Amino acid sequence: MEEKLIFETADGETLALTIVGETTLNGRQYLLAEQDDMAYILKNTAADDEMAFYEVAEDEEAVIVAKVFEEMMDDIEIEL
Repeated sequence: MEEKLIFETADGETLALTIVGETTLNGRQYLLAEQDDMAYILKNTAADDEMAFYEVAEDEEAVIVAKVFEEMMDDIEIEL
């Protein structure tokens, strides 16, 4: 069964994303999620003792994490 994540954008749009992969870099959790043909790299910004709170990774951070996910999963290519 695929794991789903309900994500609300800054403008209030709700997305039902499918989690494709997960990794941790420098102590921060990242998820690779998709909806239709769109991929999202999400980072958990919550403190260790809080419920997870995800934001979209951007700029250089997104590029670095995308490369990690591409290395982990041989059959994907992420375009930013």
